[in-house]
Amino acid sequence: MENVAPMMVDQRLCACGSALRAVRCCAADFSLVPPPEAMRPILPVVERALELQRQSATAEAERVCLEALELAPTQLDALSLLYQIRKAGNVERAADVLLRRIVALHPNTFWALNQLALALFNKGAVLEAEIHARNAVRIAPENAQSHYLMGMVMTEANRPQIGEYHYRRALELTRGRDPILIANLAWNLKNQGRMEEARTG
Repeated sequence: MENVAPMMVDQRLCACGSALRAVRCCAADFSLVPPPEAMRPILPVVERALELQRQSATAEAERVCLEALELAPTQLDALSLLYQIRKAGNVERAADVLLRRIVALHPNTFWALNQLALALFNKGAVLEAEIHARNAVRIAPENAQSHYLMGMVMTEANRPQIGEYHYRRALELTRGRDPILIANLAWNLKNQGRMEEARTG
């Protein structure tokens, strides 16, 4: 009888710092996302990880989350939890990779779009930030935060008139006078040469 060598499983951890195996992280092929029903068996594991995190048992939550992502590397809640853990732990490269993965695999996830747009904006990647900020406004047109972020991005991109529109829309939606938002609007108006309006808000 012919001897068959056992299949070797690649146990190397991903270089991004996620603590997932590379084949379940940056070396994985995410071109085919399984349908939602395929994820159902893993949901109790994910819920356990989320409950542990709510109880501030972060180390155990991380362990269970990694187990879930080993079985279902595209599962949104597990990816989101691991992102939060890596972000809180200042593992910036892994957090960035995971956030981008969430947006790529689940493009209608509003909080992730906002987080990614803001992160890119803070890094000076304004053109890329605009793509995600626009998607956030598309998904949540009645959300003040999405308009606020779009106002920041458009002002920085030297399109102050569009930025002004989004700042004013954010003010309408907040139903109040947010001092930081008003200061940003004033800066926008100043950039347009509308000094008197900038002073009065």
